[in-house]
Parts: sequence; structure tokens; C-alpha cells
Amino acid sequence: MRFSSLLLPVTICIVFLSALLMFAIQPLTGRLLLPLVGGAPGGWLTALCFFQLALLAGYMMTHLLRHVPARLHVLLTGIGLLAGLGFMPIQISGTPSADIGAIVILGKLAAALAVPFVALSMVSGVLARIIAAAGLGELKAYRLYAASNAGSVLGLLLCPLLLDSLVGLQAQQSLLYGAYILLLCIFALLLGLVVRMVPAPQNSTSATASCNTRQIINWVILAAIPVSLSYGCTQMLVTHFGSLPLLWILPLLLYLVSLIQAFAQITQPGQHSSAVFLLPLSLAALLVALLMLPLSPVGVMLGVLVSFYALALHFHRLLAASRPDAAQLTHYYVWLAVGGALAGLVHVLIVPYVLVVPIEYPLVALLAVMLFGKMSGASRWLRGASALALVGLMGWTGVLLAQPDHRYYRNFFGLVQVYDAPGPQGQLWRWLASGDGVDGGQRLTPTPAQVPELYFDLLAPLMTPTVQQVGMVGLGAGIALCYTTPTRQFTVYEIDDKYRTIAADEFSYLKLCGEPRWRMGDGRLLLQQDEAARYDVLIVDAFHGGQIPLHLISLEALQLYQARVSPHGVIVYNLNSRYYNFIPQLAVQAAATGWQMWRAPQTWVALARYDQDMSALAAAGWHLVPADATPLWRDDHANLLGALRVLGQ
Repeated sequence: MRFSSLLLPVTICIVFLSALLMFAIQPLTGRLLLPLVGGAPGGWLTALCFFQLALLAGYMMTHLLRHVPARLHVLLTGIGLLAGLGFMPIQISGTPSADIGAIVILGKLAAALAVPFVALSMVSGVLARIIAAAGLGELKAYRLYAASNAGSVLGLLLCPLLLDSLVGLQAQQSLLYGAYILLLCIFALLLGLVVRMVPAPQNSTSATASCNTRQIINWVILAAIPVSLSYGCTQMLVTHFGSLPLLWILPLLLYLVSLIQAFAQITQPGQHSSAVFLLPLSLAALLVALLMLPLSPVGVMLGVLVSFYALALHFHRLLAASRPDAAQLTHYYVWLAVGGALAGLVHVLIVPYVLVVPIEYPLVALLAVMLFGKMSGASRWLRGASALALVGLMGWTGVLLAQPDHRYYRNFFGLVQVYDAPGPQGQLWRWLASGDGVDGGQRLTPTPAQVPELYFDLLAPLMTPTVQQVGMVGLGAGIALCYTTPTRQFTVYEIDDKYRTIAADEFSYLKLCGEPRWRMGDGRLLLQQDEAARYDVLIVDAFHGGQIPLHLISLEALQLYQARVSPHGVIVYNLNSRYYNFIPQLAVQAAATGWQMWRAPQTWVALARYDQDMSALAAAGWHLVPADATPLWRDDHANLLGALRVLGQ
């Protein structure tokens, strides 16, 4: 009896800790990936795809082990967890490369995380089996389910909302490492209890009822739709607001809550009542989001999140209603994981190269309601409205793609647009834009400009005849290259090859002003390699659209830049982000390293040693920026939320 009373609390602790670790690892992994992907949103989406694949592997292992004795099942799961300890704390290494992409990232994540994450995903299955074998009843099993849900939600929120504001990245890794060791210790206790309590011949040799093909297809589709919607929702958010952990987890959190809510109901609500309320709500919120696109990014975010949650809850309810009996549950969870993994692979490997215009969220939402609304009791008019909206969406997309003066470039790193439109003084300009901001342009009339214009003319006081070596982290349209002279050498660090293609094909700066020396890959990682480099001016122009590479704006990054400039060198940042104000942070970093910082009338800040004469900048309208009490950002800890302009910065 004494051992029996221990079994339930031990299993509850294990399922809580394993769920917490599974979901806490995910945003932490996204943070660790940032240097390898240059802050691109595709890094987080690829990480999500990896976790879906690892979850599938864990569920398949649980399914395959269902026929072995319960004691052996627990032992094998414990061995997997013990093997995973060798991969903790999480370390994701890589070298700077222009060939970085989804396949490479999936490989790196598999090498770093596959063993512990697959082992963690096996835990809930073996615990459910132990509870059943010990005869503790359905009520005890429900307590395990509740503990798993609590651990999942807490784990997802732990890093972005709590740990990020209290401790650094290394401390977070250490905390998760400690939690993993604690899980192993408790699991060892469970193994001892199982040996004493579960009879040796606990071996499921009875035949398991097979699932018919139609049922399997239904499970896969219903599981794939919410996952696909979560990817599309995430893509919309990070495109507008930047790739940061809090925005990463919002769709994932809503996905998780909708899943918990759907499966927690003992008596399923009628399919018709769900369709009557949730589907119209989702379509109305989606319409609001699309109408708000040119007006309010915050309205877009709220509309998309409401629409996503309503749709995810509806389809998760359909999944819960189709849940089979206990004999088929492992089949069921495997096929649900297959649906999620397939959706992830499509969004990571196919969608960025097929849907040049990022319409995947409204496309999947409308298709889901139109094609699968009937099975859930959706009215004919609602399905018809979805079909009509889908036709409108495709027509609008076709119109966008048919415009000869508007081109779209999309890959793993995101979306870039090139379009011709009037500029200053009504002259025709060609613009380069990503997210909600303009990254550069070129005057086309009366002839293509080959002098720096827009806000790039503000750099003229820095480009003195003594400047011979210029480094550029981020190419943009290539405007700065036209500060060239016969003796001046430019070196461009660019991780996204499409910018090089766009600069060559759409703009004429490269042709008119000369090719630079190319270094393709992440700028910071490459600068670390270029130990002999000494630039007279180093331009950091990588903060645009939804790409917020925090690793390029930390104190350690500035110290690297300072080591790569000449004794009288200047470091220049182009801070043209619409939503984030990085100026106070850079002013504090400059003061902490004994440098001065000057701010131009537009977008630029320049950092130089305190003994350097910057009177030319003062004469051109730049002004000295004093440091305030803003906490320093380190590689280990950066509070990006504190830089949001909507929070008063």
C-alpha cells in the first residue's frame, strides 16, 4: 500500500516536468538559432517543424513499444532519457554560410536535440500505460492529463515572460539542464515502483483493432489544419513585428490552449453548435485583419489571433470527437503527429518558394472552412462565403503578381518587394521594401542615380578621403556602394543571397559603382573570422522588416565591431525599424565601452572613440546622444520588449 500511494504523485511529477521541458526548450531553441539564421523568421518556423517531426518519432516509438512488457517499456524510456542527458544543456553550433536554410537547420537541430526531445515525448505514453496497469482508474489518468497541460503552458511561457526578464540565456540553459536531471532522478524512482507494483507478465499480446483508411485520413487532415494555420499566423506576426520569442509563442500558446480545451471536455459539444459560432467568428476576424492591413498592424495581429484561435478550437473539437477507444489511442496519436509533421514540412520546405506572396494563413483558413465545413455542420451560406472569399483572395493575389512594376522575392529569410512609384519631387523611384518598411531605393528619372540619395546622403561627412576600407553588414539595394573612389574598397557581409540578386537585377548601383568584395553568411560570425580586418567605416544595416537580429546589436557585437575598425574608425548603424527604438540601447553600449554616439536627422547613428573629432557630423545636423539608465543588452540577455515604440520608447 505504501508503494501504491507513491505511484500517482511520482507519475504526476514526471508528466509535469517532461511537458514543461518539452515546451520550455522550444522558445529557447529559437533564441539559440538566431545567429545562424541572421534573425530570420524562417529559423523559428523551421524549429517548429523539427519539434513536430521529433514528436512524431516519440509517438511512433511509444506505439511500437505497446506490445513489450510494461517494465521493459519504462526501462527503455528511461534509457532514452538518460541518453538525452548527453545532449544537455542545449548547444547549437554552426559556421557562417550563405547556404543556411531549412534543411541545414533541421539537420543541426536533429544533431543537437533529437535524442532528448524524442525521449521526452515518449514519457506521457508510458505513464498512461503504467497507470492503467496499476489499476488506478480513469480519474487518476485525468490527473496526469491535467498535470501535462499545466506543464506545457507553464513551459511555453516560462522563458519569454519570466526567465528572459530575470536571467540570461546561459542561466536558462542551466535551469533546464537541472530540471532534466531532476526528471531523470524521479523517473529512476518510478522504475523502482514499477518493478515492485506492476506484475512481470504485463505484456500486451492481444491484437489491436485496426484503423480503417478513411478514419486515418480524417485524423491526418484534422490534425494538419490547425498546425498549418499556426505556421501561417506566425508568419504574419513576425513579418510585421519582428522575430522575437513572445511573438513566436503567441500562436503556439493559442494552439495549445485550444487543444487542451477541446480534449478536456468530457461530453463533446455538438459539431453543429461549434460550427455555428466558431467558424463565422473566425471568418469575421480574418476579414477584419485583411481590411486592417494598410491601416493598423496591431489590428491585423488581433484579428489574425482571434481568427486562428476560433478555427484551431473548432478543428481540435472535431479531432476530440473522433477519438477512438483505448485500444487504438497510440494509432490515433501517431496519425495526429503525422498530420502536424506534414503541415510543418509543407510550410518550411514548399510554401516560401511557391507562394511568393505570403497568403498562406487566409488561404488555409478559407480552404478549411470551404472543404471541411460540411462535415462539422457549417451552413451552406458560410461555405459559399468562404468559397467567394477564396476566389477574391486568389484574384487579388493574381493582380499583385501581374503588376509589371511590382516584384516579390521570397525565400527562407522572408519576403522582399521591389516596386516603382513616385518619390521625392515626383520623380520615378524604384523601392526596396521588407515587412512594413522601406530598405532602400534608386531614382530612375531622368537617369538612374549613381550617387547616394534618400537618407544615405547623411553619411557623406563620414566618407572622407582618408576612408579606404568600408565594411557593410547588410547590402540592401547597395546605395552606400556609390561612395566609391578609385582607392576605396568595400566589403559586404550578407546572409541572404536574394539581396545580392535583387541588387544586381533590379538596381544599377553594383553596375555603376563597382562590385564589392563579397562575404556571404552571417555578418557577425564572419567578422569573428576576419581577424585581420580593419575598416575605416563599418556600416551595420541589417535591421529591417521583420528581421531583428539581436545578436548584431548586443554589447558583445559592438565590442567585435570596435575590434574590426581602424584607430580612427567609425561604426554606423541604420536603425530604420518601424516598431523598435534601439537608440537608447546603443547610447548605453557606447558609453560602457568609452565611445561617443551621434544621431543623424534620420535613421543613422554613428559611434566613435571619445578622442575623435566629430565636428563634421555636428555641422551636418547630427547631434551627440547621452546615455540613460537603459540596461545593457548582452548576448545572454536582451529585453527587446523594452524597445517597443508602442510601450513609450
